[in-house]
Amino acid sequence: MVDGLSLKNNAEEMRHKIGVVSHQTFLYSNLTVYENLKFYSRMYDVPNSKERILGGIGGPGTPG
Repeated sequence: MVDGLSLKNNAEEMRHKIGVVSHQTFLYSNLTVYENLKFYSRMYDVPNSKERILGGIGGPGTPG
């Protein structure tokens, strides 16, 4: 049990609460840093993802 949730019935919710870091990177080598971050931000429904990504990486080659 974590925060009152059982792993068996709430695995996805628990991952969001505690964070899961895999030992393997799941980045796509054919995508840019921005594209990888955008892909995963869509997959995890991250709010304000474009602003958050650009604020973190910025610089040349990132969409304006």
